Amino acid sequence: MSTGWNNLCTTAIAITVCWVLASCVQGGAGGLGSGATKAIISDLREEFVRDFVGADRVLKGLRLHRAKDVMQETPPTVKVGEDPLQVKARMKRDMMKWSMLVDEKEHFLGWITYDDLEESRRIRDIIKPPTVTASPDTPLNEALSMMLNSAIGTLAVLDDEERMLGVLTFQIIRDVLGQQADEVQKDARGKGK
Repeated sequence: MSTGWNNLCTTAIAITVCWVLASCVQGGAGGLGSGATKAIISDLREEFVRDFVGADRVLKGLRLHRAKDVMQETPPTVKVGEDPLQVKARMKRDMMKWSMLVDEKEHFLGWITYDDLEESRRIRDIIKPPTVTASPDTPLNEALSMMLNSAIGTLAVLDDEERMLGVLTFQIIRDVLGQQADEVQKDARGKGK
C-alpha cells in the first residue's frame, strides 16, 4: 500500500477518533472524566493538525520540482507513416495502451491508442491531438493540474520547437509524492524526539 494512502487512512482514523471522543464529551464521558477526554482530544487534534499540515507540505513540494527533473526521457513513440499492424504488434508485445505520435523531426503530434489501430486506417487518421503539453521547466504542481484536466492523463514534455523530450505520468508524480511524504514523516519523527 502506498505511503500517500497510508497518510490518508491515518488522517481518516484521526478524524473518526476525534469525532467519537467529542461525542463522549457532549453526551457524557462514559467512564472517562471530561477533563481526561478533553486532554485526549487536544492531543489528537494537535497530532491531526501536524499530520494535515505535513500532507499539504508534500503537495506544495511539487512546486520545487520541474518536469525535466523526473520525466521519462525515452517515451514510447510511433512515427507518422509506420504500418499500423506493426505498431499494434509492438504495442501488444510491450503491453502499451498508448504511444506518442511524432513526425520525422521528433515533433509531437499527439497520442494513439492500441484499441484505435486497425489495418484499414492510417496512423495519422487516429491521432488524438494534445490538449496540453509541458515545457521542461514546468513545475510539477502545474503539470499535475494539466494532467488531471486532459483526456489522456499523461503529459508530453516538449522543447521550444515542439520536439519530444519526455513524458510525465501519474506514476511518476505518485513516486515523487511518495518520496516527499517519506521526507515529511522523517522530519516529523525527528522533531518529535
